[in-house]
Amino acid sequence: IRHSSPFVRVDLAGAERVAEDLRAAGIDCVVDDDEVTLLWSKLCFLAPVALATTALDGPLGAVRDDPRFSRAMDETVAVAQAEGALIAAGPLHALATAVPPTMRSSMQKDVAAGRAPELDAIAGPIRRGPRTPGGYCGGMTNGGVAARRCRRGAGPDRVATLGRPHAPGKAAWRQIPTG
Repeated sequence: IRHSSPFVRVDLAGAERVAEDLRAAGIDCVVDDDEVTLLWSKLCFLAPVALATTALDGPLGAVRDDPRFSRAMDETVAVAQAEGALIAAGPLHALATAVPPTMRSSMQKDVAAGRAPELDAIAGPIRRGPRTPGGYCGGMTNGGVAARRCRRGAGPDRVATLGRPHAPGKAAWRQIPTG
């Protein structure tokens, strides 16, 4: 296994025995019994990073001061809280500031390589979550800037955009002519 990310921390829900083995191997590991908070806390950081770096075509250092990134993170936290997660936006914003400025998301790398982005895996839970006053992730998950940026992954004359799912858990991918 090759791990190229600056992050080497594993968060687990209720798996203390596995955590002990990971710690013995020198890996930082946190155990939390609240699965909802554990899953949403990861998504509340990763989704805005993936969507903003891809949509704005820059590393995290170039996009983290953009108001759309901040709104995306705040919107994701609002959806997480509505789903019952115990998460605050402040520590996530602090983490985004502490991350090396050259960090690029895997979604951004996929799009740059011409691969289709995993929009439903990243933005789907936010889009399917309860509506909040800000809309969906600052417009980044609602076919906005993320869809425009993903043109390279969908072909030169079409843009891949994620529509509202027709059934729970099923994304409605569609091709929209751009020219």
